[in-house]
This record gives sequence, C-alpha cells and structure tokens, in this order.
Amino acid sequence: MQMDKSIALISILCTFFFACNNAAPEQVSIPVKGNIKDLHWLRGQWQNVSNEEIAFETWEVNNDSELHGISGFINGNDTMVSEAISIKQRGNSMLYIPMVKDQNNGAPVPFVLIVADHDSFVFENKAHDFPQKVTYQKISGDSLCARISGNIDGQYHEEVFP
Repeated sequence: MQMDKSIALISILCTFFFACNNAAPEQVSIPVKGNIKDLHWLRGQWQNVSNEEIAFETWEVNNDSELHGISGFINGNDTMVSEAISIKQRGNSMLYIPMVKDQNNGAPVPFVLIVADHDSFVFENKAHDFPQKVTYQKISGDSLCARISGNIDGQYHEEVFP
C-alpha cells in the first residue's frame, strides 16, 4: 500500500512538473480590421508641457491610406525631433511604423493594429525589444494619452505620455 501511494505521488509530481514546463507557446497577434479614417482625430499638434520642456507629437493626414507624424521635445529655443511615424492602411489592416534615428539602425519597425475603436487603438510587435505595444486613447477633443509598454529583460515596463 505504501508503494502505491509513492507511485501516485511521483505520478502527480511528474504531471505537475511537465505541465509547468510545457507552457503554451506565445500567442500570435491577430490583426484586427481598422479604417484609417477612424484615426483622423489624431490630426494636429499634441503637447505635454512641463517645467523643463515640451514633449510634442504632430500628425497630419497624408492621403486616404496614410497618416504621418513626428514626435520630439522643445527645450527653450531648441527643437529636437526624435521620431518619424507613419500609420498605413493596408487592405483591412493597419500598421504603425516608427523610425527612431538612433535605434534599430534607423530602420522602420512595423507594429500591427490589434485593438481599435473610435477613441483608442493598440498596435503590437511582439518581436521588438521595447516597446511591444503602442497605445493611443482619446480622452477628449483636446486631450489624449499615448502609452508604450512591454517587457525589458523579462520585466513589464510602461511609459505614459499624456
């Protein structure tokens, strides 16, 4: 009888061990349908003013399938553009494509739209080092919140830009 209990215990432990070590593979981002016209509210200049500097993002509608933006900082009389961004409609899917001068060898990094409604959208690229997600949420007609998030060295990190 003691042997039966030991075998059962070993069997349970092995099952638990293999279940914990055989985690499901990372889920693949599934693009969602989106219409770039739903993002036209982004058009204009957005600013976050602090005592030290002004962070800004400026967006314009390029054509029926693209928005273009730049982001950067104004410190006194100095303006530094840190990023050029495109949002492109490709069929029913959309891509958010930032290019940061000193990152990724200056190459664009595409993020796929995974969540969309009239007041918010989320783009994702799980293969990117950081961020893996870019989120924009319209708060009101003159206010938005942008957020970048993801893992850095296995730890979740998030930066918020009101």
